[in-house]
Amino acid sequence: MFPNRKEARRLRLVVERGTPLADLREEVEASEVPLERIVVRPGSAEEEDDAELVLGKGSRQEELLSLMDGLRGVSGVREVSSALANGSAESKPKQ
Repeated sequence: MFPNRKEARRLRLVVERGTPLADLREEVEASEVPLERIVVRPGSAEEEDDAELVLGKGSRQEELLSLMDGLRGVSGVREVSSALANGSAESKPKQ
């Protein structure tokens, strides 16, 4: 419908409960990918939370892949996956 429209991107993270959001925000700011918001919800496991990072529209694929790699290095992050607002996804657990 709008072929040139950029979709908002979302990163979904599984983090240890109590992981500081400031650490996640610092990693995003270092990547220069615009961050709209962080939403944290209780995870399915007792010691985990699900965090969703809503990123600004127009972020390049290379920037997002670099950000995902950086987030995997943040203490407390167990898994990182990305999804466009339209539902396509890429998932990669932390190694």
